[in-house]
This record gives sequence, structure tokens and C-alpha cells, in this order.
Amino acid sequence: MAVAAFVLLIPSVTNQSLGLFESQTWDYARLESFGGFVNELRADDGPESKMPLGMFAAWAWARVWGTSEYAMRALNFLWLAVLLGALASVGRKISVNWLPLLAAIQPFLWYSMDQARPEVMEMAGGALLMAGVISTVKAGAFTPRGLAAYCAGALLLAGANIFGLVPIVVVFLGVSLHGFWKNLPGGRWAKLLAASTGCLLLALVVYYVASLIDSGSGAQLWKVTPLNLVYAAYEFLGFAGLGPGRQTLRAILKGFEPAGPYWPVLPAFATLGAAYAGVFASAGKSWLTKEFTCPRPSRTNGWIWCLSIGTILEAGLLLFLISLATGLPFWGKHLSGVFPFWLTALGLVLAWSRQGLWRKGGRRWTGLLVVLLAASSAWIRLAPHHGHDNYRTAADEARKRAEAGQTVWWVADNSGGAYYGLAFDSPTPAGGIIVFAHNISHGRPSPDAIILSRPENFDSQSVAARTAAEAGFRRTTRLTGFDIWAGP
Repeated sequence: MAVAAFVLLIPSVTNQSLGLFESQTWDYARLESFGGFVNELRADDGPESKMPLGMFAAWAWARVWGTSEYAMRALNFLWLAVLLGALASVGRKISVNWLPLLAAIQPFLWYSMDQARPEVMEMAGGALLMAGVISTVKAGAFTPRGLAAYCAGALLLAGANIFGLVPIVVVFLGVSLHGFWKNLPGGRWAKLLAASTGCLLLALVVYYVASLIDSGSGAQLWKVTPLNLVYAAYEFLGFAGLGPGRQTLRAILKGFEPAGPYWPVLPAFATLGAAYAGVFASAGKSWLTKEFTCPRPSRTNGWIWCLSIGTILEAGLLLFLISLATGLPFWGKHLSGVFPFWLTALGLVLAWSRQGLWRKGGRRWTGLLVVLLAASSAWIRLAPHHGHDNYRTAADEARKRAEAGQTVWWVADNSGGAYYGLAFDSPTPAGGIIVFAHNISHGRPSPDAIILSRPENFDSQSVAARTAAEAGFRRTTRLTGFDIWAGP
């Protein structure tokens, strides 16, 4: 099942243009030496400095495979193999052997696979953590394999991203409350492994605290509200492929774009919501009436379902409280480490809905849900509005205009432009120049064209927008994530 799921997910990685956040990964991957990597990690005050193992993996991978768009994203295949292997192990323990195939039709995983970011790495760590915990629950105590999986998952998850600490804290508290730490496997190696893991995790916490102190509060582009939790649920449940693109949806929720043009997606949303309601109702009816066909679900699997859902809810609540305290918003990707827990809970529900008193209806609802999730995943891969911010074409347009003697304002990420060969503030032979104008205020030469990406990020004071209006510019080209404004 894991091999079949891996094959199904091969098309999820593409050579589309490098996106905004991926270009920040490239800032690390392009460095020639380990010393350069360490210096970048020390000097960086952005979110990438809170992803030490994620950025190190990207840097090490690039030493072998290079920094092309596809090569950087192909690292996710390594983490995918770990994720699917762990899910296959979990699936065997809970009698849901097709759990890896369920992962293969998840739009959130399809989206994450095509990002040169550590989200799939976090999922792999979360899956190992979950495999260790479920092995422990099944056995009533830590087994050697369970402890090894738990420790490996915790280190991978914590090192990949600072947000990986959230599910680790939740799971650790649960394991501690049940007293599992009192029953470690015999031998010194178990205590040594647990102690070594604890020391490494503590070192990561110290590093993260120091990094947060040095970097300050960071960008606060969205006021933290319960909408952040809604958005995370939207991604986990698989609605993303059926709706507008991620950035468009964020712009709608923040009031930058009207929602009217997207009302036609509501029937698809309602159908997917009904499918979820149908499978959960069928599974719930079976549990309440205790009417199951063979094999009858074990009570342990019921506890595993509660553990999975509890981990998701507690991690989401903890992250929400942290975000309220710091003012930093979060999305589904910041909870990537608990996504395997959601897959486990959903897999159990689908299995129960097809076994009980309402099994005929449950099978129909399950079929509908599978079709809709697969369609949403395919749309994530194929629909143009779900594509990456098109830095490649935008950079080509900036270069052509500068070579024609025009002054171009590049109101976008500088690393994205640099990846595609733009030289900022350097006149061309024809007298043109590309001016890096992130949140420009004063002192820049008047533009002949403005290449603008994500105004809420790069033109928060609306200087570029006002300049375009005052100069009588019109939008000549619209790309994914970009608007190009120029005179007649």
C-alpha cells in the first residue's frame, strides 16, 4: 500500500516557478559551504532560522542534486517515504491497511509535496511520533521499536520547524499522564536513547528561545482570530483544491479581494461537507448501537481515535493561544506535524462507517468522500489558480523592460528575483534599471513599470499602488501572485 501511495504521489512534484517562501529556502540551499550555512542561520532573523534541520536538509540535498525548482522539491520524496512507511505501520496496528492510500488523495499533502519547504518533513516526524505512541498504547508500555520511533519522530519534528514543538508537548504530556515513561524497555540503551533525545530537544528549545529574542516579533500581516483555526481546518479537510487559490482566499478573508466571484464553489464545499457528515454519522451510529460486522473494532482503536483527535484539538488550541500572545498568525502548514493524526482518525472513521448498522450508506458516503478528495488533489496539481507565484515570468518581464531602457520597480521578494537572475539597482547598457522597492517610501527613481506581488506583504503602505494611479498606469499583465503596471 505504501509503495502504491508513493507512486500515486510522484506527479505531485513539479518544476513550476519557485514561490515566495521557497526562495527563502534557496537562500540556504545555494550556499557553498557548511560554514556559510551556519553563518546564514546565525544572521537570519526570518522564520527560516526557526527551521534549522529543515534548512540543513535543503542545503545538504542541494550539494548533491542542485538547486533547480524540481531538485529542491524532490527532497520531499525522502520525507514522503518515511511518512508512508510510518502510516503503513500504524495502519497494520489499527486494521486500516489502506491508510497510506488515504494519505495519497489528501489535497494538503499534494500541496505540501510541491513546496521546497519542511512541511512534509514535519509530517514524517509526526507520523513517526504517532507510530511510537500507538505502538505504546497497543502494548500498554513502550516497546523498543515504539520508543525508537517516538524519539526519532520527536527529533525530526522539533528540528524541522519551531512549530513542531507544539505536537511534541501535547503528546509528551499525554504519555506522561498515562505513566508510560515508567515502563521503558529493559537495558541501558532505552534510558540512554530517552535521555539523549531529551537533551537534544532541550538544546533545540534553547536555540529557538535565543533565535526568537534576536529576531523580535516578525511580520504581523494578519490579526490572530479564530479564522486562523478555520483556515487550518479548511486545509486539513481537503477543501483547498475545490476553492480559490491559497493567496486569493487569504486576501478575501483579510478584505483585500471581494468574495462574490467565488460563490459558485459553495455547492462543491457543501457536497464535501455532507460527505464528511455522512461518514461520521454512519460510524457514530455503529458505535452507539454496537452493531458491527466482523471484524469488530477493538476498544483500543476507540482510544486511539480519541488520542488522535485530542492531539489535533489540543495542538490547535495551544498554537492559537501562543499566536494570541505573540500576535503571529498561523495556517494549516504550521500544524503539519499533527496531520498524520488526522489521517489516522479519518481512516478509523471510514473503516467503522463501512462496517456497522448503516454500512450501506456509509459505503456510499465513503465513496463520495474519496472521489471529492481525489478531485480536490488533482485540482491542486492542475488548476492554474493553484499554481505557484510566478516569479519566473515576472523576472523575465522585468529583465526585458530594463534591457529596453525602462526603470522597473520590483515590488516583490528580492530572493525570488535573484533566483531568476535579476540584478537590482544595476543599470543595463540601455540605461534601464530594476529597482528593489519592497515597501518603498521615498528616494527611488520614477518608474516606467511596476511589478507588484502581494500588496499586503510588499506594498503595505500602498506607495506603489498610488504611484501607478498618479502616473496613469494600467495593468498590462496579470500573473499568479503578480500584477504588472505600466504606462500606455
